[in-house]
Amino acid sequence: SGKTEYGYFRKMKREISLDYEPFIVLGSGWHTYKPKVTVNCHDDGIKAYFTSTGTLRNFVTIDGQNNSSYMQEEYPDLMMKAQGYSIYFAPK
Repeated sequence: SGKTEYGYFRKMKREISLDYEPFIVLGSGWHTYKPKVTVNCHDDGIKAYFTSTGTLRNFVTIDGQNNSSYMQEEYPDLMMKAQGYSIYFAPK
């Protein structure tokens, strides 16, 4: 009440089989302004590739490096409902 801006943090931990569906696909359930996504593979032998899904613009890497074990990505504008991203995992 009384604020014009609110923020939230969502943390997800998943075990992914590299042999069967080694990816995560997320479509937003609501409009989100400049969402940030951090990918941190806790196993040194795994890397991740991040890509936008259904968006008009691409996410921008603001920390780390795409196609590596750590990255932080940010969408540069308003991400609409059902737009999102995909993360693909593979051995290094």
